[in-house]
Amino acid sequence: MASLSYQVNEQDRIALIHTFKHFHPGAKVDLQFNAENPFRVRGKLIGFDEGRYIILSLSPHIIRDYTDVIKEGNGCVIRTLVEGEAGKCVAFRSTVSLITPRPKGLLFIQFPKSVESISLRKESRMVTQLPVVIVHRDDTSEEALFDAKTELTGHIRDISRGGCRVSVQWGKGKAKVKYKTCLFT
Repeated sequence: MASLSYQVNEQDRIALIHTFKHFHPGAKVDLQFNAENPFRVRGKLIGFDEGRYIILSLSPHIIRDYTDVIKEGNGCVIRTLVEGEAGKCVAFRSTVSLITPRPKGLLFIQFPKSVESISLRKESRMVTQLPVVIVHRDDTSEEALFDAKTELTGHIRDISRGGCRVSVQWGKGKAKVKYKTCLFT
């Protein structure tokens, strides 16, 4: 494991690692740059090296068009949602270390010393990959209608006492699904 490039007490370091283990490449982030008028832009997480830097992807034309704001040494605030069992909105301050506009707009920012987070859920969720089959039940007969038209297969992504999140394959052109309480058997 790489050593940290600045001093962080062990408890803060553990909290940072716990938060960052939920960050995944491709996660959308919101960047706010310090300027006379705060400037906000969206980007994607590419990766990070604990204690050293975080790599974000921005559109090359945004980097080119806003060189007065997006420049090395400028401060920024990064915000993102962390899904899974965490269910948090996470924010931290950082400083731009390096910008590479080609071949893809990459922004290297300093790894934070601390993060702030707000829990989005009343209770934590357990991440799962349980297979699930969803079938339509006729309200009048209480019979499940098992056929290729009404059956959906997928996975339960996470679960808590208050409910679960289910992921299913949904073809293009299919009607939208209305929110409906599901019963598990």
